[in-house]
Amino acid sequence: MIQMKNKYKLILFDVDGTFVDTDTLVKESYRHLFSIYNKDFVLTEEIENSFLGPTLREVFPKYFKEDMKTLEKTYRDFSFSHGYLAKLYDQDLKVTKSLKIKYKLGIVTSRYLVSLKKIFEDINVPLSLFETIVTLDDVKEAKPNPEGILLATKKMNVSCEETLYIGDNYTDFLASKGACVDFCLAKYARRKIEDITCKYQVDSFDQLLDILGGKND
Repeated sequence: MIQMKNKYKLILFDVDGTFVDTDTLVKESYRHLFSIYNKDFVLTEEIENSFLGPTLREVFPKYFKEDMKTLEKTYRDFSFSHGYLAKLYDQDLKVTKSLKIKYKLGIVTSRYLVSLKKIFEDINVPLSLFETIVTLDDVKEAKPNPEGILLATKKMNVSCEETLYIGDNYTDFLASKGACVDFCLAKYARRKIEDITCKYQVDSFDQLLDILGGKND
């Protein structure tokens, strides 16, 4: 990979499937929901994988008749009490701390802030690693709308040309495209997404150092 020096000033991360491996937590939370509100539905691996990425409000209407508040509370109560199911990717914090020396770091996620804080607390990730955090509380439209990415660049006073967004999902790619920022696909999340043309693709978290530079010792 070719290192890009002196171009980026701001590196933005998606959370689920990019910075934190929440696949097991998300799937177990949905299984809990189905066990209460849609017991006869047969969950397949393909269907469970489709839950990884979209917001709750996108998924719930497809499978449940209950009101959104009830479903969200049930889901979040379970997720909050099972945060130990989430985990960091290999070399995650080490790489992030190295990047922080050279770049401004931020998060743009479709999680609500309270949810983000809880899961970071459960896996011992300090929010202070990031200079800007944009959650679902801060925007009118979730990804693939570019609003979150654009808000982060505005808050950090950095141009879109100087920003790189790292994500694992097709909605992340569309959001970055809409915001006119370069995109790096986190292939280590093993998502099955449509073929895309993006600036970078990495097979492991520490490969970010190959394209962005930093210490890896």
